[in-house]
Amino acid sequence: MPVSRRARLLSSILVAVGIAAASFVVRAPSLDRAFTIDEKLWIERSDRFVDAVADARFGATVQSGHPGVTAMWVGGLAQRTLPAGADLRARYARARVWMAALSVALILLICWLVGVLAGGLAGAAAGLLLAFDPFLITHNRVLHLDGFLALFMVSSLLSLLAATRTRSRRMLLLSGTLAGLAALTKQPAALLIPAALIVLWRDGGGIARRFGWWVLAAAVVAVALWPALWVRPWHAAAIMAGGSGRAVAETSSAGFFLGRKVGNPGPAFYPVAAAFRTSILTLPGFALAGVWAVRRRKSDQNARMAFAVLAFALGFVFFLTVAPKKADRYLLPSIVAADVALAIAAGTWIQHNARRTVVVAATGVVALAIHGGPAIALNPYQNAAYNWLAGGPATAKQAMVIGWGEGLDEAAERLSRVPGAEHLTVAVSRVTQFSDFFVGKTIRIEDSSLDRPDGERADLVLFYISSVQVGKYDAVWERFKDREPFYTLTINRIPYVRVYRVNS
Repeated sequence: MPVSRRARLLSSILVAVGIAAASFVVRAPSLDRAFTIDEKLWIERSDRFVDAVADARFGATVQSGHPGVTAMWVGGLAQRTLPAGADLRARYARARVWMAALSVALILLICWLVGVLAGGLAGAAAGLLLAFDPFLITHNRVLHLDGFLALFMVSSLLSLLAATRTRSRRMLLLSGTLAGLAALTKQPAALLIPAALIVLWRDGGGIARRFGWWVLAAAVVAVALWPALWVRPWHAAAIMAGGSGRAVAETSSAGFFLGRKVGNPGPAFYPVAAAFRTSILTLPGFALAGVWAVRRRKSDQNARMAFAVLAFALGFVFFLTVAPKKADRYLLPSIVAADVALAIAAGTWIQHNARRTVVVAATGVVALAIHGGPAIALNPYQNAAYNWLAGGPATAKQAMVIGWGEGLDEAAERLSRVPGAEHLTVAVSRVTQFSDFFVGKTIRIEDSSLDRPDGERADLVLFYISSVQVGKYDAVWERFKDREPFYTLTINRIPYVRVYRVNS
């Protein structure tokens, strides 16, 4: 092997190891804290899923209106590595570290694919941008679906673009396999079908045969990994279609937008959410990369790749906007695609300025610090990071629903240290993630005497920020909001949890 080739290989390995280490280091700390509301559902579903597989009850591997199969395999197998009787906190932490490790592997895959499409510098830039992306870090640290969905979808798209460029059937099959994994995660993966058809049509190399191979690869991996399809395929398909239909038909899960209570936030929701959930670097970088891609796409191959990825990102936002049910985390595939497009533009710029090593290196370090620093500093509450270019947390709490349950476990442990806590009753606006970690009794506000005369008496009342924003307990909140809280949990300058004495 020539020295130059050996040196390039060693350099590529070192870059990959560095990106993997950086990605994992920012995702791994404090995985036994800051649990989100939906995670307990997936902890339980994962456990039941692997039990059903082990017992050959294959029809019972349908656990929700979303497939969630990828997360359930990971979460369920991770929990099996713990000793019998492991507590809930340990189960969360083990499932989360496996999710983080698989996410890092997918980031490396995207890094390699971008390198194939636009060169090694662009690939390294993509790896670093994804490693430190604030919103992606948040969703790679939890047992949930959206982080996996984003990485599977974007890697599938990139594999397909690589297949059309290199005429590689292996890349085509890889793209289909990743599309199958995305489909096993969540229904919005269906957008990959029109995306694949458009890419294959634009390529001019024929659609039917290549699309057939792509669909076959997706189908094989879906059937192989979801035992429900072995015994009751139509039942599983009907449940997934029902879950997808509810996502389209339901009113918004937000309930609060731009300072007022709303049923449906409307088409402005995702532009606003993107402004807060992208980073200080990505928000303007997305616009600059877009201008570059549009202007240079006819003469620059890298620009054409960036244009395709940006088109996918915008198409996915349009797809989401059609559905009334909205949440900021649904944006993740577009945010990951935006990072990739920015990386292609950045890699091209670095290549053109390769001789200015010091300037390029310094710019890169500063850019990454700006990109991920604010969120990493909030560990374990990365989900509380909001783009300062859009106004930061102070503006975000006036614009959109804040909080996904994070902080409730910390509040429960803090209140458990109050003398006589085991005899206290706390009425809460959010039960999940609080009751599991509080030594006393937990009841819902609507079941307490605070909300109805025949309700149970509470010693303390806890208000979570999202419940206050959407006005779920307006009448009760009015009685307490001007009092001095017994306990407040503030995250990134936002009061997430406020607890009051009922008889103070």
